[in-house]
Amino acid sequence: MTTLTVRIRNSMYQYRDRYSYFIPEFVEHTGDVVPNPPWIKADSFCLSTGDPSWPFRILSKDDIVCGWKHSGYSLKKESKVQSYIVKGSKSSYVVTIDEKNKASCNCTGFAYRKNCSHVKEILSRRGAETERRDAS
Repeated sequence: MTTLTVRIRNSMYQYRDRYSYFIPEFVEHTGDVVPNPPWIKADSFCLSTGDPSWPFRILSKDDIVCGWKHSGYSLKKESKVQSYIVKGSKSSYVVTIDEKNKASCNCTGFAYRKNCSHVKEILSRRGAETERRDAS
Protein backbone atom coordinates (compact mmCIF):
# COMPACT_ATOMS: atom_id res chain seq x y z
CA MET A 1 0.00 0.00 0.00
CA THR A 2 1.04 3.56 -0.60
CA THR A 3 0.63 6.12 2.18
CA LEU A 4 -0.30 9.64 1.14
CA THR A 5 -1.08 12.91 2.92
CA VAL A 6 -3.20 15.45 1.05
CA ARG A 7 -4.39 18.95 1.89
CA ILE A 8 -7.81 19.63 0.43
CA ARG A 9 -10.19 22.57 0.42
CA ASN A 10 -12.74 22.24 3.21
CA SER A 11 -16.22 22.12 1.67
CA MET A 12 -17.67 23.74 4.82
CA TYR A 13 -15.37 26.78 4.59
CA GLN A 14 -17.81 28.69 2.39
CA TYR A 15 -20.39 28.40 5.22
CA ARG A 16 -18.00 29.37 8.04
CA ASP A 17 -20.02 32.46 8.99
CA ARG A 18 -22.97 30.22 9.96
CA TYR A 19 -21.03 28.43 12.71
CA SER A 20 -19.99 29.63 16.15
CA TYR A 21 -16.67 27.78 15.94
CA PHE A 22 -13.68 28.05 13.64
CA ILE A 23 -13.93 26.29 10.25
CA PRO A 24 -10.48 25.88 8.63
CA GLU A 25 -10.05 26.61 4.94
CA PHE A 26 -7.99 23.45 4.36
CA VAL A 27 -8.09 19.95 5.86
CA GLU A 28 -5.31 17.35 5.78
CA HIS A 29 -5.97 13.63 5.43
CA THR A 30 -3.41 10.81 5.68
CA GLY A 31 -4.02 7.23 4.68
CA ASP A 32 -3.20 4.41 2.35
CA VAL A 33 -4.41 4.70 -1.23
CA VAL A 34 -7.03 1.99 -1.74
CA PRO A 35 -8.62 0.79 -5.00
CA ASN A 36 -11.70 2.74 -6.02
CA PRO A 37 -15.02 0.88 -5.81
CA PRO A 38 -16.90 0.79 -9.14
CA TRP A 39 -19.30 3.58 -8.14
CA ILE A 40 -16.49 6.14 -7.55
CA LYS A 41 -15.88 8.60 -10.41
CA ALA A 42 -12.50 8.64 -12.15
CA ASP A 43 -11.78 12.18 -10.88
CA SER A 44 -11.77 10.90 -7.27
CA PHE A 45 -9.67 8.52 -5.24
CA CYS A 46 -9.92 6.73 -1.89
CA LEU A 47 -7.74 6.93 1.22
CA SER A 48 -8.04 4.51 4.13
CA THR A 49 -9.18 6.02 7.44
CA GLY A 50 -8.13 3.32 9.92
CA ASP A 51 -11.71 3.28 11.28
CA PRO A 52 -13.55 -0.01 10.68
CA SER A 53 -16.96 1.71 10.52
CA TRP A 54 -15.69 4.10 7.77
CA PRO A 55 -12.87 2.14 6.06
CA PHE A 56 -12.07 4.80 3.43
CA ARG A 57 -12.81 8.39 2.49
CA ILE A 58 -13.50 9.59 -1.05
CA LEU A 59 -11.51 12.66 -2.11
CA SER A 60 -11.95 14.66 -5.29
CA LYS A 61 -8.72 15.34 -7.17
CA ASP A 62 -10.04 18.84 -7.99
CA ASP A 63 -10.13 19.76 -4.28
CA ILE A 64 -6.47 18.88 -3.69
CA VAL A 65 -4.31 21.87 -2.83
CA CYS A 66 -1.09 19.90 -2.26
CA GLY A 67 0.04 16.44 -1.28
CA TRP A 68 2.97 14.51 0.14
CA LYS A 69 3.77 10.99 -0.91
CA HIS A 70 5.22 8.61 1.60
CA SER A 71 6.21 5.97 -0.96
CA GLY A 72 5.76 5.67 -4.70
CA TYR A 73 2.54 7.64 -5.34
CA SER A 74 2.49 10.99 -7.06
CA LEU A 75 -0.36 13.38 -7.59
CA LYS A 76 -1.13 14.29 -11.18
CA LYS A 77 -2.05 17.84 -10.23
CA GLU A 78 0.87 20.25 -9.87
CA SER A 79 0.31 22.59 -6.96
CA LYS A 80 1.52 26.18 -6.96
CA VAL A 81 0.21 26.86 -3.46
CA GLN A 82 2.83 28.03 -0.97
CA SER A 83 2.47 27.59 2.79
CA TYR A 84 4.39 29.46 5.47
CA ILE A 85 4.45 28.94 9.23
CA VAL A 86 4.32 32.20 11.18
CA LYS A 87 4.91 32.41 14.92
CA GLY A 88 2.12 34.46 16.46
CA SER A 89 1.66 35.85 19.95
CA LYS A 90 -0.26 32.77 21.16
CA SER A 91 0.81 29.98 18.76
CA SER A 92 2.06 29.30 15.25
CA TYR A 93 -0.20 29.84 12.26
CA VAL A 94 -0.16 28.66 8.65
CA VAL A 95 -0.36 31.32 5.93
CA THR A 96 -1.23 29.91 2.52
CA ILE A 97 -0.82 31.75 -0.79
CA ASP A 98 -2.58 30.18 -3.75
CA GLU A 99 -1.76 30.27 -7.46
CA LYS A 100 -3.76 33.52 -7.86
CA ASN A 101 -1.58 35.18 -5.16
CA LYS A 102 -4.53 35.19 -2.72
CA ALA A 103 -3.41 34.78 0.89
CA SER A 104 -5.24 33.12 3.77
CA CYS A 105 -4.37 32.30 7.38
CA ASN A 106 -5.80 29.80 9.85
CA CYS A 107 -5.99 32.32 12.73
CA THR A 108 -9.34 33.52 14.06
CA GLY A 109 -8.53 37.14 13.15
CA PHE A 110 -8.33 36.23 9.47
CA ALA A 111 -11.54 34.21 9.75
CA TYR A 112 -13.41 37.36 10.87
CA ARG A 113 -11.56 40.22 9.12
CA LYS A 114 -10.10 38.49 6.02
CA ASN A 115 -6.78 40.08 6.97
CA CYS A 116 -4.26 39.64 9.77
CA SER A 117 -0.73 40.51 10.82
CA HIS A 118 0.50 37.02 9.81
CA VAL A 119 -0.55 37.54 6.18
CA LYS A 120 0.93 41.07 6.17
CA GLU A 121 4.24 39.70 7.49
CA ILE A 122 4.50 37.03 4.78
CA LEU A 123 3.50 39.42 1.99
CA SER A 124 6.10 41.96 3.14
CA ARG A 125 8.77 39.22 3.30
CA ARG A 126 7.87 38.05 -0.22
CA GLY A 127 7.98 41.65 -1.47
CA ALA A 128 11.46 42.16 0.01
CA GLU A 129 12.71 38.92 -1.59
CA THR A 130 11.32 40.00 -4.97
CA GLU A 131 13.06 43.39 -4.68
CA ARG A 132 16.38 41.71 -3.82
CA ARG A 133 16.04 39.34 -6.77
CA ASP A 134 15.22 42.20 -9.16
CA ALA A 135 18.16 44.28 -7.90
CA SER A 136 20.74 41.56 -8.64
